[in-house]
Amino acid sequence: MQEYISSSVLKEFGVHKNALIKVLNETYVANDISVSTLDRLVNNISADNFIYFNDDEISPGGRGSTKALHITTRCKGYTLPGVLVNNGSALNVLPLSILNRLPVDSSHMKECQNIVKAFDGTQRRVMRRIEIPLLIGPTTYEVDFLVMDIKPFYNCLLERPWIHSAGAVPSSLHQKLKLVSEGQLVTINVEEDIIAAMTSNALYLETSDEAIECSFRFLGVRECNLHYERK
Repeated sequence: MQEYISSSVLKEFGVHKNALIKVLNETYVANDISVSTLDRLVNNISADNFIYFNDDEISPGGRGSTKALHITTRCKGYTLPGVLVNNGSALNVLPLSILNRLPVDSSHMKECQNIVKAFDGTQRRVMRRIEIPLLIGPTTYEVDFLVMDIKPFYNCLLERPWIHSAGAVPSSLHQKLKLVSEGQLVTINVEEDIIAAMTSNALYLETSDEAIECSFRFLGVRECNLHYERK
């Protein structure tokens, strides 16, 4: 049975009353708001799957930090850290060296004709594309990756195709990724918090020592060309 805050509870517990008053005072409502819009606003206040970030979630020094958002995922029993989440590209990228180390059947790769072009004029051709199952939070997603023979500082790159399909909201400022899975709000913290809690028998796939050959993190598509920005 759902319990509601009664007037007696608000009178007895000042903290509840203050919290409720704070919500009502800080919630902006336009004078000409419609009834349906107001109803949705009220529902969002109590919804379990309402995605939002607040200042309390910003780590010390967060506003002055330029850290990218890296999370840790799992793929068929392997722990895959160094997954960069960024909405600056229309493509998900998986380095060939990482694909070769994962327990997946690469014979199902599809043809892909995309060309990667750097700001300095150098180009790289995309080798193939493949769907890889990634466990992110409590949900496994079939992520469509472009496979490239590069050595970046991340293990794989999750961009707008996955972010939008999963309904995820990344925040590099808060160093968190939030999404709704099976009606529940899921918060995924920056990877250091997850790695620290890992068990010793986990199969851990580290970043290659030969990384930083192509140190880029922002990818975009323009006229079938893929651009990257050096770190």
